[in-house]
Amino acid sequence: MTERPTIDSFVVRIYRIDINDPGKITGLVEVLDGSENREPFAGLDELGELLNRRAGKQKKKDRRKT
Repeated sequence: MTERPTIDSFVVRIYRIDINDPGKITGLVEVLDGSENREPFAGLDELGELLNRRAGKQKKKDRRKT
């Protein structure tokens, strides 16, 4: 049986959305891996970068195990 990589889980909390520009959001991302790691973001671009960076760290960890 082949081992499947674990999918990261996050809680994304959005605290503010600019009514005139919905892309301007402010919030916090919490990683649900037991580390209690929380990172703030300001904007959709930052949110996307943050999630991609966290997913990239998981992939690197998985590669080291093999």
